[in-house]
Amino acid sequence: MYILDVKYLQKVREITRAQGIILCFDEVQCGYGHIGSLFYYQNIEIEPDMLTCAKAMGNGFPIATCLIKGYIAEAITPGTHGSTYGGNPLAMTVSNAMLDIMLKESFFNHVRRVSKYLKEKLLPLAKKFLKIISEIHEEGLLIGVEIKVPFADKIVIRSLDKGLIITRVLNNRVIRITPPLITEGKHVDAACDILYSLFFEVKNM
Repeated sequence: MYILDVKYLQKVREITRAQGIILCFDEVQCGYGHIGSLFYYQNIEIEPDMLTCAKAMGNGFPIATCLIKGYIAEAITPGTHGSTYGGNPLAMTVSNAMLDIMLKESFFNHVRRVSKYLKEKLLPLAKKFLKIISEIHEEGLLIGVEIKVPFADKIVIRSLDKGLIITRVLNNRVIRITPPLITEGKHVDAACDILYSLFFEVKNM
């Protein structure tokens, strides 16, 4: 993952507003708490005209939504927009229950606290394995560990054998770490111990 520069986004917002262009943020993955607030746009104070979110809304139960400004909603008439995972009664009940939990003041404070701790644990790891890790990109609990050799898939497979679920992206050169929002310090410690052992194995391959 790569973090967009806020000044760049501010310029995009300025241009789209001046030209009457709709600005849409895709927050399917970064929304609903992974960056320490309900939505990412709240952190950077740049409000889009349209926002998409899904997945975390139902904590695994299928649901998705497209949030839009009033003037856009007025242009949408029956038949012009559909949804595979729209708001059926059960999905909305599940999603409302999720919001009740997330909107408690302590919830996002916990996410930000664990995010900070995870970053503190990952930085020494990057320094220890300079020949393998080129950079760590992080925003809250969305982390990308960029490696210098394209063997992220091997690390992902070995990690699963050790009980840690991670994924890979970008030509097999980025290890993606996206822990649950209920992660605690002890889970961070255990995950970083596994990552240390994995990189130590790779270093000696």
